[in-house]
Order: sequence, then structure tokens, then C-alpha cells
Amino acid sequence: MEEEPVQKRLKLDTNLSLKAMLDDEYINDIPLVDVYVVRINDKKLISIILQKLSILLPLNDLQHLKRVNQNRIIISKAEHFKQHKEVLEAIKDLIPTSGEIVEVPALAPRLRWQYEIANNKWPCKFHPDKYLEQRYEGTNFNSKEREFHLKIASLIKKLLKGRDQCVAVCIDPRFDSIVAVATSYKDLNPIMHAPMVLIDYVAQSQESGAWKGKYFKEGNFPADNLNLKSCLLGIPKYIVEFLTNTEEFCNLKVGAERPRKKNNLDNLINGFSDNLAKYGPYLCTGYDVYLSQEPCLMCSMALVHSRVKRIFFLWDSKSNGSLKSHFKLQQVRDLNHHYEVYQFVTEP
Repeated sequence: MEEEPVQKRLKLDTNLSLKAMLDDEYINDIPLVDVYVVRINDKKLISIILQKLSILLPLNDLQHLKRVNQNRIIISKAEHFKQHKEVLEAIKDLIPTSGEIVEVPALAPRLRWQYEIANNKWPCKFHPDKYLEQRYEGTNFNSKEREFHLKIASLIKKLLKGRDQCVAVCIDPRFDSIVAVATSYKDLNPIMHAPMVLIDYVAQSQESGAWKGKYFKEGNFPADNLNLKSCLLGIPKYIVEFLTNTEEFCNLKVGAERPRKKNNLDNLINGFSDNLAKYGPYLCTGYDVYLSQEPCLMCSMALVHSRVKRIFFLWDSKSNGSLKSHFKLQQVRDLNHHYEVYQFVTEP
């Protein structure tokens, strides 16, 4: 019996790794604040003093700190100490007349490395977030996931060869399937950056698209075969042919899930992990986007409105990058959607 040929593995750039672009509060040292502290020699008095202070002088904005450190008790922030003379008068028989100014962490530690530093300053409360720790350490992707991310990075590099354009790829992470691939068309319209075109291609795979027919003719995309479960209308024909005929990428899955009927009973089933699994394709909800360049603010905001799950990019945009270089849109708390951001970086 003839043996099946061994599938050739893609030679990946093993020097690349993924670095999470975390909010500043996770990568910066915790700021310090001065507090007024007194020493209590009689430890029997400590619990009595704490009871009174919790009522008379609660530390509302320093709840992350333990009020007692051995025999030292935080009375208040140093800047507010003089405002509390009347309160201190009520417990003057329990605390000494003089104290000291001590620097303590002004904010709660978010990651363990911050906690270890902060706790050496003053005992802190800490509630670890396992997934956040993994993102900081770069261990949140297993080997199979990492290999796939590197494969898409390699695809982007190949598509860039000989092109003075940016490249964007949209992936459905449930199936590791390519939903859409786009390049920039700023010669046609100045706002047609690669991410903007990509979003429109995704919309075309969902029977919509603002630029369909105006800038992109149907003949530029594979003929839609309604008998297929997946839709190829988000991937230009020449990209489909490139993927099919290139040994390195011919095994990549292509095509988007088709929009589900509104009366689809599957929508009523509970227990789905996210809205993409529950309701099917809607904008870029639950999708991952891979970019050759860090996006500008316009594109980054468009990806927020499109409900992208994660963004991966290769190179900084020193002039207008808005996820790392000049701004971190992903850390703006007032936005109604937030995506995770990762950059492919070269390991030393």
C-alpha cells in the first residue's frame, strides 16, 4: 500500500514572538502617595483604634491597603491630615501625639510584579487575574495557536512583496478560517486604508458593504456558490488563487460563515461562549484582525465600532500609530467595546 506523502510544514519565523500591548496601568510602576502613620506600642489598643477610625476616618480611596502594618497604623493621607483635627481629638487618648510620613502605593496592584514591589512598601490586598498575568508574560497562546499566528504573519509578508501597500487579514478564530483579505486603495479614496477596506470586505461576506459596486466589482471576487457553507466574497479572486496555488498556504481554510436566518432556532440555544457563536456573523464581532502596520486612529476606531476581538500587527506606525506609538485607543475606558492588541516582535 502506497504511503501518503508527508505534508510539508511551513517554515515559520521562529524569532518572532507576540507581545501584548497592555494598558499603561499594567506596565508602569504604581505611583506612591504620602500618608500619616502612628506607632502603637500597646497592641491591645490596635483593634479599638481601627474600629473608631473605620467610622470616623475611613480610607475610602486607599481601600487596597491594609491599614495596619505590624504596630503602625495609617491615619490618613498626609495632605488631608490637618483637616481631621476634630476627629483626632476624639481619639487623642488612644494614639500618640506625633507620627511620621510614609510613602505607600496610591493604587491597587494589577499584576503580581506590581504587588511584590507595592507590598514591600506597605501590605496590600491583591486579587490575581490569571489570564492577565499570562498576557503580560506572553504565555496565553499555546504552541498550536502561536504557530497559526506566525503563519498569518508570514502570509502578510508574502502578500506585501512588491507592493507599496498595507495588508489586512480577518480571521474567524473558531475555525482558523480566512474571512477577508484587503490592501489599501488610497489612490481611489483617501480613507480607504487597508483596515477600512477589510471591514467593507467583511460586510460583503455578510451580504452588505458600502463600497460594493462602487469601487469593487463583483467580478473581482469569486462567484458565490450558495451550495457552499462558507462565503468567499470577502477575499479577492487573486488572493484566493494565490492561497490555492502556494504550497505554504494552500492548507489554510478560507471563507466566512454565512449570515444566519433570523428565524434560525439555533439562536435560541443557550450556553454559547460568545455572540459570534450564538448569533453568527455580525460586523467583525468575535473576529481577529492581522495588520502589516499599526493602524491609525481612524482605522482603530472603525475596528472598535466593528467589534473586533483581537488585533495583531507587525510594524509600528511612527507617524500616526494609535495602539502603541502615539496613543493606546484600547485603554480608553469610555469606549463601549475593547479589543486585545498584540504585536509581532523579534526576540533578541
